[in-house]
Amino acid sequence: MADRKRGFFGRLIRLGFFAGAAFAVWRAIEANRADQRTTWDPQPFPFPPQPRTDATPDDPPDTTPDPPKKSTKSTKSTKSTKS
Repeated sequence: MADRKRGFFGRLIRLGFFAGAAFAVWRAIEANRADQRTTWDPQPFPFPPQPRTDATPDDPPDTTPDPPKKSTKSTKSTKSTKS
């Protein structure tokens, strides 16, 4: 009985080791893969869609806000008094 348990747990440990190694390799491959922004152009019926890579840079566009415009309104407030 002890030999069966040892064999089972030994296989379980080896399986866990290989699964962990495979996961580490998969993560390394995914991390080193180039980030491609592939989209698909539709085609007429008998043809499959054609891949199209956008040639946009990875940096987002410059979205700095415009400087505030000078207001032409008066900043004085008028209070109305009720009698």
